[in-house]
Amino acid sequence: MSGTSSEASSEFIASLGAKYMWWPAMSAAGHSDERIIAQVMDIGSYEDILRIEAVLGRDRLAEVMHRAAPGWIGARSWDFWRGRLRAQAGLEVPERPPRRTFHAAPL
Repeated sequence: MSGTSSEASSEFIASLGAKYMWWPAMSAAGHSDERIIAQVMDIGSYEDILRIEAVLGRDRLAEVMHRAAPGWIGARSWDFWRGRLRAQAGLEVPERPPRRTFHAAPL
């Protein structure tokens, strides 16, 4: 991506963050781009869904799904995106969203 395209993408993602992220970020840096994109993928309007596909591309959306933390994208939205990305772009996405667990990870 060129610098201008990257800057335009960053501004676009920031505008979506202002619209969809209504709670304070955990870090001083704010919400990550991936978190904002995942939020739009989960609860975004159809217009915003079409916009993120056009501006960010389907490969980037599939990457977000691969990196999503538990709870970022609900099961219903996950199924929508999994089907959409597989059918239209042939991209592989995990079958199910990541799940929260109460068991500590082994060290």
